Amino acid sequence: MFGSKRTTDAPRRGHVVAFVSLAATALMILATACGDAPTSPEASMSAAPTSSSHSLTSTISSTAVTGLLWTKSVSQATSSAVIGPSGGSVSIPNGVKLIVPKGAVTSNVTFSVTRVPGIIVAYDFQPHGMTFAQPLTIQQPTLGTNLFKLDPATSVQGAYFLGTSALNQITGTATVAEFEPTFISADKAWITFTVKHFSGYMLATGR
Repeated sequence: MFGSKRTTDAPRRGHVVAFVSLAATALMILATACGDAPTSPEASMSAAPTSSSHSLTSTISSTAVTGLLWTKSVSQATSSAVIGPSGGSVSIPNGVKLIVPKGAVTSNVTFSVTRVPGIIVAYDFQPHGMTFAQPLTIQQPTLGTNLFKLDPATSVQGAYFLGTSALNQITGTATVAEFEPTFISADKAWITFTVKHFSGYMLATGR
């Protein structure tokens, strides 16, 4: 009986040893794989680049343009207004108007519009660097500009510039970073364009 029992248990011991050996090998492979992987999902995500309106804009090639010009050089002028989630507007008397639609901001924000002094139709909008959930509308009256002296085929577009140093008030030219969707009214009394971030915008008449 005892001899028979030893004969029966021998193959079982062999299976157990083989199983333990395979398990140990699997654990070693798993440990090696884990050693090559990031320690956490957050570690790999943190390496992903983040973007903002400024970094996105800076990737766009600069473009030389001619500005829409005032018929007479203008002085600096500023208007401000606190506008909340329900929307509102702010404008320079007898000049540009900024329309903030409902839902563009989630809290009260002090918006300001400053006309850049000189001959180029250009403005500084604040808060600098702010982006909006809904596009804002900028309306520019053409009275007092050289629009009517331009070739009818000349396109006029709202354009974003990085700073006033990009504007040459002597030659009436500028370097801009991006162009915005623009509309000219049928009677050519208004030029309208939309923006989704601040801060410097002008009207360009050629690329």
